Amino acid sequence: MVVAVVLAAGSSVRMGKPKLMMKVDGKPMLERVLDTLRRTRVSGVVVVLGEDAQEIQKEVALRRETVVVNRKHREGMSSSLKLGIESAPAGTEAVMVVLADMPLLAPKTVDALVDGYAKAKPKVVVPVFSGRRGNPVILDRSLFPAVMKLHGDVGAKSVVAACEGAVLEVPVEDGGVLFDVDDPAGYQSLLRRLPEGTP
Repeated sequence: MVVAVVLAAGSSVRMGKPKLMMKVDGKPMLERVLDTLRRTRVSGVVVVLGEDAQEIQKEVALRRETVVVNRKHREGMSSSLKLGIESAPAGTEAVMVVLADMPLLAPKTVDALVDGYAKAKPKVVVPVFSGRRGNPVILDRSLFPAVMKLHGDVGAKSVVAACEGAVLEVPVEDGGVLFDVDDPAGYQSLLRRLPEGTP
């Protein structure tokens, strides 16, 4: 089974305030990402929170998700990724690493990645839009030991690069795999991309 690990422990330094609480279609950004995952074939969802954990847990509807708080979030993204994998249920065959600031990701894209993994069982699955690789990525459990050796503010990119010959690229018609929200300009760009153009 493929379990989604949602990395939501960042400090939102460039945004200047907790970006995952900012509204997208009337909901906190994180909740929109979770709503997407709830409509897919992932077998479970682990949400890794950080310094804004208390506020997020008050405002975001966390239903069936497993929620863990990364007390070491200041050590960087790798600490959240490792905690997410450690918190995945027994029997997890692979994890899908989902960035919590990618609210335009489509459910059909997630399912396409899960299907790609189920059919070929590669070490890595990545979405490709217009010739560019994006997120989320799926990592087979054979790569978990390599992830556990990561340190600092790095994600799965170095692990993916180390097994380039075992990467399955899945073409998708979803520009959301390339779009994340880092700063106020990114948030305004997000609002322009929404159907109604409003939060």
